[in-house]
Amino acid sequence: MEASIRDADVIIQTNKCLHVDLIPQEKTKYVIITNTGTPSKKVVRHVRKLLVRKKLSDFSLVFARNEAYSEEKIRRLKAAATGFFRFFRSYRSFRCPLDKKAIAAEFKLIEIDAAFSAELDQRLMALGMKEDQLPSTGLIAFEWIKTLMRPGDYLEPIGFTHQGWDGHPWTIEAQLVRPYTKE
Repeated sequence: MEASIRDADVIIQTNKCLHVDLIPQEKTKYVIITNTGTPSKKVVRHVRKLLVRKKLSDFSLVFARNEAYSEEKIRRLKAAATGFFRFFRSYRSFRCPLDKKAIAAEFKLIEIDAAFSAELDQRLMALGMKEDQLPSTGLIAFEWIKTLMRPGDYLEPIGFTHQGWDGHPWTIEAQLVRPYTKE
């Protein structure tokens, strides 16, 4: 894994930027916040510390979960009472507790748009995702990154475990990501 990271032209890191010490600062082009809600505050604090330590330089901060789309989906599920409490009882909101205008003044900020999120949901439901599930933010980020690729680009995801909260369609996500991983 260390050689793959060291040899990459562009690195996309998530949340804690676990491999930041292995990477020349100019290679990280995106830091993607893959957990919304309270964890996003911790991520932004951590990114600020990495900037002070000169571990990051010219990058964009990306919010993977589109709040508006996710909140609308939750409203629809609540109104229909379609399995909502099975997966979402611990989630009152997917809203980010950060002031995004202030964040945008500090960082180049990207929020993956609602149309992309809706289209991904439809693709995953066609593969068997239940309506009351949400793709993981890791998969949202992965699929978004694929839209940035040009002919000749190579994507090697590192660190996907395909397990966690049962509101995500892990088996389907693994089918989409595994073809890109080195086994």
